[in-house]
Amino acid sequence: MNSKTDSCNIKALIFDYGGTLDTGGDHCFEVLWDAYARANAPFSRNVFREAYIYAEKELSARHLIDESDDFLNTLLKKCRLHLDYCLINKLISSDDAKYSKLITCVAQDCDLSARRCTEKSKAVLESLARRYHLMLVSNSYGNLHSILKGYSLDMLFESVTDSKSAGLRKPDPAIYSSSIKKSGFKPAEIGVVGDSFENDMAPALGLGCKAYWLKGKGWNDCLDEQKVIRDFPDLTIIRSIEELAEYLV
Repeated sequence: MNSKTDSCNIKALIFDYGGTLDTGGDHCFEVLWDAYARANAPFSRNVFREAYIYAEKELSARHLIDESDDFLNTLLKKCRLHLDYCLINKLISSDDAKYSKLITCVAQDCDLSARRCTEKSKAVLESLARRYHLMLVSNSYGNLHSILKGYSLDMLFESVTDSKSAGLRKPDPAIYSSSIKKSGFKPAEIGVVGDSFENDMAPALGLGCKAYWLKGKGWNDCLDEQKVIRDFPDLTIIRSIEELAEYLV
C-alpha cells in the first residue's frame, strides 16, 4: 500500500457509484458472474463476458432503462439480455421457465449484495458528510437517482451527476470539471473516490484532484500497482470504503 496522500486541504469528495459504493471495488461483471456461478448457469465465464458486453450495448442503444427503475429492475433487464445473447447465438437451449428462474435468482442475489454493501457505504458517507461536502459522479442509465433512493443514499450528496442526464460520460474529464465548478472548490481541494483507474483516477488526477482508488476485481487488471503509485503521488490505493476514512484527516 502506498503512503498517505496529503489530504489536509481536502474540503469535498466526489464519489463514483457503480463498482464503488455498491460492490466495494469489484466491477459489476465480476459480481454478476459470481451470482451466475452460484446459480449454476449453463455457460462459461468467457461466454458471459461476451453476453455482458452485448447487454451493455443494447441497454444504451435501445434506451431500455426507465428513470424510475431501481437497481433490482435494472438487473432484471440486464440479466434478460444476457440470456437473450446466449439464446440468439445458440449457446444454450431454449427453456423459458428455467431461464426466467435463473434471471430472477441472479438479479435478486446481486440486489441483496448491493444492499449489504451500500449499508456499509452509507455509514462511512454519513461520517464523512460531517466534515466534507459530498458529490456523486457516475456513468449510469438515467436512473441513478432511483437507485440511490432505493438504498437510502439519495440525501447524502449535495449534487448527483448521472452521465446519461448530463450528456457526458467518463472518462471524459468534462463530467468531473462540471461538478468541480459547481462545488466552488479548487481541484486540489477535492478528493475523487472510484474503482476504475481509467474512468475515475486518470481524469481526476489530470484535473489536479487527489485520488483514492478503491481497487477490487476490475474489468482489466493489467496495471502495475507499484508503477502507478510511483507515477502518481496524489493517488492512494484503498481496499475498502471503510479504509478511506483512515486517509482523511
